[in-house]
Amino acid sequence: MLSEPLPAEVSELAESWIACVGGASTEAEYLGYIRAAGFEDVRFTRKPAAPLLTPSLQDPMWKAAVDTIGLEKINELSETIFSYSITARKP
Repeated sequence: MLSEPLPAEVSELAESWIACVGGASTEAEYLGYIRAAGFEDVRFTRKPAAPLLTPSLQDPMWKAAVDTIGLEKINELSETIFSYSITARKP
């Protein structure tokens, strides 16, 4: 998930979707969906996804995203992309 929306020039790129960030929800949106579905006691932890966004990865899909978006932009965005673990209770 994202701590803030991606810039349009990034979210609209096919490469950002291939890299699994283009269609990511913001934290507020996603947690809102969970609560709207009737879940309570929503708790979460999050870890920065930056280690997963390294250009040294050999995945050709990710390399295409880095090549298109640029390393500087990737580094900026890596501070807004997180991996979440969420628990909730449905009464």
